[in-house]
Amino acid sequence: MSTEVPEILLSHYLKTLKLPTFQRECQKLARLCATEGVDHVGYLFRLAEREMIERDRRKVERRIKAAKFPVVKSSRLSAIWRRTRTTERLRLPSYRSGKSLI
Repeated sequence: MSTEVPEILLSHYLKTLKLPTFQRECQKLARLCATEGVDHVGYLFRLAEREMIERDRRKVERRIKAAKFPVVKSSRLSAIWRRTRTTERLRLPSYRSGKSLI
């Protein structure tokens, strides 16, 4: 079995299990852990920790997007909107007196 076959299978397995951070970080983190002398449990812990952090980040982004918060308007746009609304009110006929305000 060549060295490429396990890497290809690992990539396939991680994609199937929906572990994108594991797939993206495994080689880089393996080299880092090897230089630091971290054992296999420490390596798996670091990979799992990165996966959890990434999932939490994406969860927050999804929830913010799903909340559909209103867009904050600038003060200039608010002033234009108020001025337009006031002008429209002045042009509408007054139903109390039967006369328009202009």
